[in-house]
Amino acid sequence: MTKKSTIYLMGFLFSFLVAESVLAQAAPAGVPTPDPEDGYSSEAPIRSKQKEAKKGELIVKLTKSAKRKLRKQHKRKTGKNPSKAKLRKLIARSMGLRKVDELQGNTVYVRGRRINNLKVNKAKKKKILERAEENLKLFSFETSLDILYILGFQHGLNNTGTFGTPGIDIEIEEAWDITTGSSDLVVGVIDTGIAQDHADLVNRLYKNPKEIPNNGLDDDDNGFIDDVQGWDFINGDNNPDDDNSHGSHVAGTIAAERNNFDGFAVGVAPNVKVLGLKILNAEGA
Repeated sequence: MTKKSTIYLMGFLFSFLVAESVLAQAAPAGVPTPDPEDGYSSEAPIRSKQKEAKKGELIVKLTKSAKRKLRKQHKRKTGKNPSKAKLRKLIARSMGLRKVDELQGNTVYVRGRRINNLKVNKAKKKKILERAEENLKLFSFETSLDILYILGFQHGLNNTGTFGTPGIDIEIEEAWDITTGSSDLVVGVIDTGIAQDHADLVNRLYKNPKEIPNNGLDDDDNGFIDDVQGWDFINGDNNPDDDNSHGSHVAGTIAAERNNFDGFAVGVAPNVKVLGLKILNAEGA
């Protein structure tokens, strides 16, 4: 190793340790992933602090000029400015509705109705409506504080441009807003096994609830004795530990734990469980 490359390596390691120390003090990011029935992350118009999310209600964002335009039209016809109640009726009519239930600034709330795309497009052409959507819960954006993710090394998940082209990724944070996986889902990793003590994997390993550990019996009657955490088909035993690293890499890509500061990376579905099924030896053969 040259002197220059040694300096680069030392600089990287120093940055790595500093970043790890800072992140260890930070609070875990994100919030529990919402059930799709409860709502989803969106670009809803800004609500008042008193306004609660409400199923069956629409939030309609008017354009900045909408009310001024409707007032002028009304004054041309009647010779006077519309009252607040009349203005609400004018807004409703412009969107093909009988009435609006609430008006706060440029935001309209409509209960128990849906505006179809045809009405939305017509209102947009009239420069009345900017957008309309259901009044659902907003959640903070899901992310990860794992060091390799933060530094941009997991650019296949979220490419910020540190490596490669920004945005060329699988949009993992948008996916995490919908789900981070469930511990009820078990993914079998048919490979070189899984490292049983890896910090990113130890809590993601599936444990067979029907098998009593180390009693020398096939409790679940599936043909494998004490198969608590998978099976090693190479050596014919119940210890599918990884002696190659490939299987652990695959398992980590799937389910590496998120925001655990003794780990380094995060998996695509960090809440699922993985089951080691070792069919390849230390040579990966």
